[in-house]
Amino acid sequence: MNNQPNYAARWLAIGLVLFGVYKGTGGKLPLPGPAPSVPSVPAPSESLKAAVAPITAKLKGDAVAPHLAGFLGGMADAVQADVDGVVKTNATLQKAISSGIVFAFPPGVKTGPEGTAALLNSTLLTLVGNQPGAFDRQKAVDALRAMSWACAEAS
Repeated sequence: MNNQPNYAARWLAIGLVLFGVYKGTGGKLPLPGPAPSVPSVPAPSESLKAAVAPITAKLKGDAVAPHLAGFLGGMADAVQADVDGVVKTNATLQKAISSGIVFAFPPGVKTGPEGTAALLNSTLLTLVGNQPGAFDRQKAVDALRAMSWACAEAS
């Protein structure tokens, strides 16, 4: 068994994060600076709205909410455009989102078990599942768009 770290997967996750940040912010770095205009995100289904309601409640009035909305929307676009199937597991998707939040939003997103990043990760896992090998690309895109909508609603 090979115990060497998978550097290709790490670089892939970093690349997806950077692409998500780029797409979500129109090529501009999200923080620091004034909050962007709140992205127009279509409302998800009622079941997805209920699942992402804790995100809206936690981020209500938080200045980082529109940044997160753009980031998550950009990540949804990146996952949908991933025709080569680079993202093949829910764990890879979660790692890309976690890394993006940590690297792109350090001043505005609380980390730790009660922080925004933890809430986004747990919501993502609730929506897409945590079963090895059971990656549903459209389900992941829908989950990311619903999370983006929740952040936009909180703005």
